Amino acid sequence: MNKSNQLNELIKPSCIQIAACSYEGSLFGWNIEENESHDSLQANLIYGFNETTWSIKTITSSDNGKYIAFGGMEEKVKVYNMNEKRNVAELAKHTGAITCIQFY
Repeated sequence: MNKSNQLNELIKPSCIQIAACSYEGSLFGWNIEENESHDSLQANLIYGFNETTWSIKTITSSDNGKYIAFGGMEEKVKVYNMNEKRNVAELAKHTGAITCIQFY
């Protein structure tokens, strides 16, 4: 089973998905689900990897969750396809840190 299929099996439509970035250049994603008795939540890490040695300051996801975009001190916006778990675009030529991004 390839990484894309493994990731798709882990992401369940009935749960909350959270993506986060770090100042150390890492990206993380979790599924958050209620337990069977509905009295607490359980977080399951579905991915975590280092993307850059630069500080990541902002992250956003597309409405359908297929893409995330992030940027920071590297002065680039990078776009990842989360189904394929790979970088699909890099937007350069910024002249300062990226502190806010959004899909439209």
